[in-house]
Amino acid sequence: LNKIKIYGPNQNKGAIISFNIDGIHNSDLGAMLDKKNIAIRTGHHCAQPFMKCFNISGNARMSVGVYNTKDDVDYFIKSIDEVKKILKS
Repeated sequence: LNKIKIYGPNQNKGAIISFNIDGIHNSDLGAMLDKKNIAIRTGHHCAQPFMKCFNISGNARMSVGVYNTKDDVDYFIKSIDEVKKILKS
């Protein structure tokens, strides 16, 4: 997935991934994914030191749990790609 910036270390990453997509505001991304029945968190998540460390004002955050399937993750990735096409055009 080009143009996606993932924040935090790659090793020993848990089920939560914080990210931004170049040129797309995290709130817009969250609203568009919500229309596809995908819930993510957006904003600064009450983590201003994290935001300051990465010099950003907010990001998107997704997480997976034991109830999620590979199909859920595939749908998320496909939906991200679709939203990128809509918001970048």
